[in-house]
Amino acid sequence: GICVFATAAFTLQLPCSLLPAGAVPPLPRSQAGLLLSLVVAGFAQGLTTPLVYELAAELLYPVKEGMSAGILVLLLNASCALLIVGNDLLPPDAMNEIMTATAAACFIAVGLGVREEYRRPVDAVAKRASRSVPAQVAARDARHEAVAAGEEEAGGETLSGGAPSGLTHDTLSV
Repeated sequence: GICVFATAAFTLQLPCSLLPAGAVPPLPRSQAGLLLSLVVAGFAQGLTTPLVYELAAELLYPVKEGMSAGILVLLLNASCALLIVGNDLLPPDAMNEIMTATAAACFIAVGLGVREEYRRPVDAVAKRASRSVPAQVAARDARHEAVAAGEEEAGGETLSGGAPSGLTHDTLSV
């Protein structure tokens, strides 16, 4: 929402094609105001970009995350191509309005059209949990206990470094 408002503030400080010729823009124009609105819009866009990629990955599941990112990049490039072509066909001051309308349309579409639904299976969560550090430590301890039990059965034969016979030091490291 902040990006939409900052983009709109930028647009409303400049002459636009929606106003009659020679009309004064609704917001007072200053270099500081233009700079502030661009900085806020850029900052908000930078903050939301990772969230948009994650949202796309969730919405397109079970499609891989790389594919959803590729689709987003394709859509961004297609919209930029339309703006480049439209730059020659439309009045120059229409580009700011198109950008503001596009940002607002995306904000409204996500706000009204996306329902929160976790579509990834529960197994994926359990699989991630099994890769946690405590699970890895428990697996390492179980391996060490198995090695120690094997050493007792073999009569305690060890190599010079203290590892059981037939095992290398690398086998015992985590």
